[in-house]
Amino acid sequence: LTVEFRHPPNIARLSEAAELTAYRIVQEALYNVWKHAQCDQAVVELNYDASGLTVSIADRGRGFDPDCVDADRLGVSGIAERARLLGGTAQVASSPGQGTQITVSLPPRACTSETKSDL
Repeated sequence: LTVEFRHPPNIARLSEAAELTAYRIVQEALYNVWKHAQCDQAVVELNYDASGLTVSIADRGRGFDPDCVDADRLGVSGIAERARLLGGTAQVASSPGQGTQITVSLPPRACTSETKSDL
C-alpha cells in the first residue's frame, strides 16, 4: 500500500489524546484499505486550525455501502467511537465502485488540553 501524506509544513504538537486518537484512526483506516478496498494507494490528509483537527483518509478502491455494514464489524464503528470520545465526529463517504473517504474532526479543546484518555 502506497500512502501519500499531506499536511501543513509546520503543525504544533497536539494533546497526547488527540495525537493517539488520530494515529489509531489512520492505522485502522489504512488497514481497511489494505484489506478491503482492492487498491494499492491511499491519501491521508491532516489539517489543524482554529476549528480543530481534521484527518481524512481516502482511496479509490471498490467502495461499499456504509448502510450495509454489519453492526459487529468494528473498523468503521471503532473509528467513529474514538472520535466521539474526544467530542469529535467521523463521516464515511463511500459507494460501490467509487472508493471511500473517511473524515474525522476533533474540536480544538480536544487538541490542546492534556486530558488523559484510554484510547
